[in-house]
Amino acid sequence: MKFLSIILLLYHAYTAHPSYISEEPKPMREIFDVNEYNIEDVVNEEVVVSKYVFDDEIIEVVQEDVIPELCYLTSDNFTVYNSFLLDRYCLEELESVSPQCRGFKCELAHYFLEHGAQIYMDFMNAASYKEAVEVVHRELSTAFEKLNMCTCGREFFKALFKCAPFYHANALFYATENRSHHTAQYGQWMKNLDVKSASKFFDRLMAGMCAESGSGLCLNSIFNGFEELTELLETTLEEYDDYDDGDRKHRKSQEKRCDTLFGSIRTWTDNDDFEELDGEEDFEIFSQPNCGCFQGFLLRKKDAKRPGELCTRAA
Repeated sequence: MKFLSIILLLYHAYTAHPSYISEEPKPMREIFDVNEYNIEDVVNEEVVVSKYVFDDEIIEVVQEDVIPELCYLTSDNFTVYNSFLLDRYCLEELESVSPQCRGFKCELAHYFLEHGAQIYMDFMNAASYKEAVEVVHRELSTAFEKLNMCTCGREFFKALFKCAPFYHANALFYATENRSHHTAQYGQWMKNLDVKSASKFFDRLMAGMCAESGSGLCLNSIFNGFEELTELLETTLEEYDDYDDGDRKHRKSQEKRCDTLFGSIRTWTDNDDFEELDGEEDFEIFSQPNCGCFQGFLLRKKDAKRPGELCTRAA
């Protein structure tokens, strides 16, 4: 019954302590309002090996409760007394995956325990938004490769989506404090949710990320684009006050730059009819100037010889 205490612990880690100002601001901590005291509630730093590990309480929960259930519990030895996360139906669905993927849930639990704390701290210690995206990119790419996400991961999530509408494990009753009306609300909510469509969408998303591209997996191409966009966004945020305070001539010059999004922002803000849009055709009409702006931006950036070069606006 300890598993959800991880969630509560992470929640209290964000709220339980007074604010703390670090010597070097870290944008990810600012976004999620995480201070040094919060960090210490979740991870411990092993100075000798320069590695972060989870707090002892989290390690105990994962080792004593999560791993035994995900690794050793089967539909043959399942009882309501030796299970918490899974009910019998979900367990049977997870066992119905291909033979080479039946150990995926166990590998996922071990991977979380071994690498989760370091990933969490690398993300929270990122010195910029771009670096934070790079952390997510690196860790997802590694996890996709080591855990065979493109095959076993897809089968695992399909099984979860299939059993989700009928989920009634002990964890659900623990989360709802054994209040029958809350449990019934979950069932009603899942009936109203189109889980089959959500499953198809998620599987297609996974298939798309696993498709081959010039950067290996399409996942890498997607995050390469995110990293570039984040770099542009950082420059735009850093210089926005100067842009906003400038005269019309200064703004026009800034909107032609290849290393900011000022031109795209101007195209968007020049449209005053956003609240009056109604229907697909109106949205398509509204999006045209913005699409043109981004297309011009991409053409200018492709032709630019160096970052920050002033380019001629594309027609």
